[in-house]
Amino acid sequence: MIIQLEARIQSYVQLACNIFFLSSIIFQLPLFFFIAFEYGLITSDFLIKNRSQVLFMNLLLAAFISPPDLLTQIVLAISLQLAFEILLLTLFIYKKLK
Repeated sequence: MIIQLEARIQSYVQLACNIFFLSSIIFQLPLFFFIAFEYGLITSDFLIKNRSQVLFMNLLLAAFISPPDLLTQIVLAISLQLAFEILLLTLFIYKKLK
């Protein structure tokens, strides 16, 4: 029995495009949260109180978006959580200045 690797460039490009598209949408979430904060739909206290749920959702999103590679999933989850923490810091500073 001969095992041959049939690497298909089309499937790799499609996976890379899907990851890029989904990541670009997800990294726009802080902007949507900021707009919702500006219109009073959410508060920074609500986001701080639910930080553990956001971390869990970031881990789930990273698992669904990234390929089945643990390192990639961890890097994406850390990036998402870092974006959320920067959002919290931005909302805190914005609330103090307003």
